[in-house]
Amino acid sequence: MLSDDQEIHFLELKKFYKSEQYDRKNPLHRWMKYFDRNLEEDELKELVEMDKAIAAAEERSKRAAASEKEMRYYEALEDARRNMISSMNYQWEQGKQEGRKEGELRFSTLTEHLLRDKRMEELQQSIKDLELRESLYKEYKL
Repeated sequence: MLSDDQEIHFLELKKFYKSEQYDRKNPLHRWMKYFDRNLEEDELKELVEMDKAIAAAEERSKRAAASEKEMRYYEALEDARRNMISSMNYQWEQGKQEGRKEGELRFSTLTEHLLRDKRMEELQQSIKDLELRESLYKEYKL
């Protein structure tokens, strides 16, 4: 059923290929070129580099054409890649949390030292002054 929200376009590929009116900046022309049976390898490479959607379609096309053994191998590679990315993201987040805890502990220890030594002004300044804070860390061997 058609509605005002849908359109149907009939593309006459044979006429398009004969007309030589290919405009590589036009996404529709790129797609029409992609479906050309006589598409050269270098032209395909150019289309894939220019258009992410065509690149994704080409990748899926290759996967669909692969043998079952190749397909299992490809899926295993994709699973391994996703697992590696997930693991790296988890490790990154864990490292950030650990770093925050260490930073808070380091600063609270510095605060205790400065309070004990009655160095209130330096404590207040160290809150905003990173260089002073770093020098105080060195002084207290933190």
